[in-house]
Amino acid sequence: MAKKGNSTRNLGGRGKQSSGTSRRATGMSPSNQTDLAVRPPDNRNVPSSIPRNIQTMIVWDVVKITNLITTAVGGITEVNFAVTLNSHPQSASWTALFDQWTIPQFSVSFESQMPPGSVTAPAILFTALDFDNNTTIGSVSAIEDFSTCDSHPMNPQTTFVRSVRPTCKSALLAGSLVNAGTQRSWVDSTQPGVFFFGIRSIATATAAVYNISCITTIWYAFRNQI
Repeated sequence: MAKKGNSTRNLGGRGKQSSGTSRRATGMSPSNQTDLAVRPPDNRNVPSSIPRNIQTMIVWDVVKITNLITTAVGGITEVNFAVTLNSHPQSASWTALFDQWTIPQFSVSFESQMPPGSVTAPAILFTALDFDNNTTIGSVSAIEDFSTCDSHPMNPQTTFVRSVRPTCKSALLAGSLVNAGTQRSWVDSTQPGVFFFGIRSIATATAAVYNISCITTIWYAFRNQI
């Protein structure tokens, strides 16, 4: 399931974020003060002039994609994450509007769906950053070799996030080294399938099967309006 966020232009402004939530859930007038601090749109903020560099501005969009890691009784479960422009549910619309795209960042939020009170030993979820491929490596010892490897017991309500500034493959020489390099790059919109790597994950075997929810948040950038 994919949910599309709002598109925004990089106009140099900074949004204001709340540092916490203040609630009054009891009494005659329960209220959430953080929600009440969010004001409706103000017509006074309508732009009064058009920027001179509008044709070269970078346009941003954020997308969230949800999938599952299902643990296995008989062995490990490996799920690796690499994203493309095709991962965007409206990719065709963006390629029709802009000549180039890139992915400056993506994150994966892992959340255990193990039922509260379960007596099953939890899976240990190993994760690592890998900037050049997402092919299966097949063992816990292999992912532990990554310097960025981390592990979490996926008990009920356990959640954590891994983030990466991803890279895509580049050509160094012709022939067998055509995809030997890595770089952070703008990509031609005629190539929406270029992979940006990446986050690896391996869950250990469990006595009973359960799910780990994975919410991938992808930040897209576009430039050069067509």
